[in-house]
Amino acid sequence: MKLIVATDLNFGIGKDNDLPWSFAKDMQYFKNLTTQNPNTIVLMGRKTYESIPEKFKPLPDRLNVIISTQNLELKDFIPLNQFNGDFSKAYFINNFSQLQDFISENLNFDIYCIGGKSLYDFCFQQNLITEVFHTLINSKFECDTHIQSFPDNLNLLSQKEIIDTNRNDNKDYQLIFKHFEVN
Repeated sequence: MKLIVATDLNFGIGKDNDLPWSFAKDMQYFKNLTTQNPNTIVLMGRKTYESIPEKFKPLPDRLNVIISTQNLELKDFIPLNQFNGDFSKAYFINNFSQLQDFISENLNFDIYCIGGKSLYDFCFQQNLITEVFHTLINSKFECDTHIQSFPDNLNLLSQKEIIDTNRNDNKDYQLIFKHFEVN
């Protein structure tokens, strides 16, 4: 499984269940990565899904899978085992064994863990991550949600630095796109 995350210098990822920044180039980077294979799963927690603006739900051209302990059928989500090729719906699972069963039957899917904090932490703790795509925003933001720092077993494969304007405050920031493999 691949992990994709944007953080500030303090590993902050969110504030009030939203992103504390809005960078067009980072959003394009996220979209390009998660749509390059026509069979891509974006795995996320319920709160992450709820934080996506309505006009983008579910994220187009990707299989949106929400993991939650809640019964999401009550919220019009479909159990993943009922997936029939329709990418225009959001599906849910209640545990990772359901995802593993799906993957064993559909080996051609790329899986991206896209958050939030609990899911990131769990995936690292369970050694489920094989690659990390990290956008480091070279600044500090006011965040109320932080992820743990990355484990030591990451090998940097590539790095690219750009300047992008934060649409929230119209200031320019340095973004560093890092791609790691997990040893």
